[in-house]
Amino acid sequence: MRIPRPTAYALRPTDRYRPSVVATRLYASKPTNGPRKPITVSASPVSDPPTDPRPRWMFSTAAFLRITLVPVGLIYAIFYHDFGEEDHVFMPPRRWLQKQKDSFFALTPAEKDLVTDAEVDDGKRGS
Repeated sequence: MRIPRPTAYALRPTDRYRPSVVATRLYASKPTNGPRKPITVSASPVSDPPTDPRPRWMFSTAAFLRITLVPVGLIYAIFYHDFGEEDHVFMPPRRWLQKQKDSFFALTPAEKDLVTDAEVDDGKRGS
């Protein structure tokens, strides 16, 4: 059996017209004699497509909130949420963050020397 190739008509967009429907009654209350006659519905133009009642700004707002709230929620859960005193899966990232904070707020030896020299100079001026 050979499968027919699709024609150019079959590849046209069909959003303007309803396809023609062929319906046959397969079972009847009374047996019918003779060939079955198909019921055909002709193609008719479709009315305007339904419009979405939601405002356009809702979609951009939802996308913005999705892009911002999901990462914020993950960052909060990983670094700040209290899961109890026992070790849990987020302890290594929390230790890493604590090391980063400690190194950011700690003074280098040169900076410590500057602070001690400034304190000594302030002590001499005050007396």
